[in-house]
Amino acid sequence: MSCRRQANAEAAKWYRMAAEQGVTDAEYYIGRLYDAGEGLARSDKEALKWYGRAVAKGHPQAQYQLGLLFARPFDGYKADAAKSLKWIMLAAQQGHTLAAYHLAHLYATGGKGVAKDDAEAYFWYSVPMKYQDRLETRPGMNDVGVWRLSVLDPYESQREKAKAKLSVEQQQVVKQRLIEWQPKTPEQSSAVLEQ
Repeated sequence: MSCRRQANAEAAKWYRMAAEQGVTDAEYYIGRLYDAGEGLARSDKEALKWYGRAVAKGHPQAQYQLGLLFARPFDGYKADAAKSLKWIMLAAQQGHTLAAYHLAHLYATGGKGVAKDDAEAYFWYSVPMKYQDRLETRPGMNDVGVWRLSVLDPYESQREKAKAKLSVEQQQVVKQRLIEWQPKTPEQSSAVLEQ
């Protein structure tokens, strides 16, 4: 067994113990290990179960990963664009950087059940850039911390492309939304699920 596999198997053991005690981050990480087949046998069904536990507590990374899971067929499920969008949107609304960029891309291209909307694309490309330092330090956002300035360049160019397609008035509306926008808390996110 390679050192990495052994380390992942050991991590899985400890994460499972914590997850079974209801530790939200551990529930998410067990889902990730099942999803990636690292330290545990790959199982979409188990990933869904553990992501679901973390999602019920408003965990933004679990929401995003669940959105990615539903974007593809797995374990007898067909890809479900509506479910995928729901979870990606909830994660983006909490300020999850990758979810916001993913959502922006969907709006920019009109992909996977989302109508093309340059104003929404511009907005969601802008959210992580405006709030990056504050969002990346929130609890439950530790995986995202590596996504700092090094990855902003390609997104900045996409943001500028979306912005160029808008009138000055539309740009002002988006800028006002950005001023007013605040990331949802996990509790607010969980409340959306109960509706």
